Amino acid sequence: MRPQASEGEAQHGIFRRARRFGQGHERLRCGWYGKIVREVKVASEPEALLKVLRDAGYHFKLIGLEARPLSQWLFSALTEADTVATTVFVILRLIRYGGPALCNMAVTNSCNATCDFCNFAYDKGHVGKLKWIDANVFDRALDILYQRNIRYVSFFGGETLLHPRLHDMIAMVVAKNMEPAVITNGWLLPTKLDKLAKAGLKTVYVAIDSARLEEHESNRGLRGLEQRIRAANSRMHSLGMTSFAQVTINKIDRRL
Repeated sequence: MRPQASEGEAQHGIFRRARRFGQGHERLRCGWYGKIVREVKVASEPEALLKVLRDAGYHFKLIGLEARPLSQWLFSALTEADTVATTVFVILRLIRYGGPALCNMAVTNSCNATCDFCNFAYDKGHVGKLKWIDANVFDRALDILYQRNIRYVSFFGGETLLHPRLHDMIAMVVAKNMEPAVITNGWLLPTKLDKLAKAGLKTVYVAIDSARLEEHESNRGLRGLEQRIRAANSRMHSLGMTSFAQVTINKIDRRL
């Protein structure tokens, strides 16, 4: 038995990986980036695995299964037991292709900001006709992406949250056992946050242009943006979401 997970690992969710350990057994490891924090020898059958996972006392963010003859059987059982983990991947099946891939999805060319360095800025006149991804056919596109080993979908724009059916497309990604992320300037986050969380969004990237927020707001042309970002960010943890700063290197603040 290895040491238990640290308080931080237990709080934020643990990456768990199952690997073959001799005939008819699994070796379970957990921890960020494969760090071993507990190791257990258990029979290669669903009930035995579920008992160990549930007894651990954590809700795992990710369970990865090595691609072997029993993997699909174990995968089905662990997926149905939705109280155990957020996502179950037969992850090592994709190693031969370089691992699971990411698709960046531009959902619209419409934007509500005036960023100096961006051609999507609404005051520049470069955009022309506004365009939106058709959510009615998005599900079929996801089937193709999944077949091509895409497991992560990142939505961006324009301003991503302007798409009226973004939450529907996020829900479609989650339903395919894929991981969605959204890049946004944050202006609409306070009003959209609950709907996005309900759809299954866990990762949000907020664009930041300067270490000084008054300069950031000036470049974006969105006065009061700081308060909106702070308001949304203060609620994300309780909704099971994680926020990151998406920084564009630019001339606004040379200290970045």
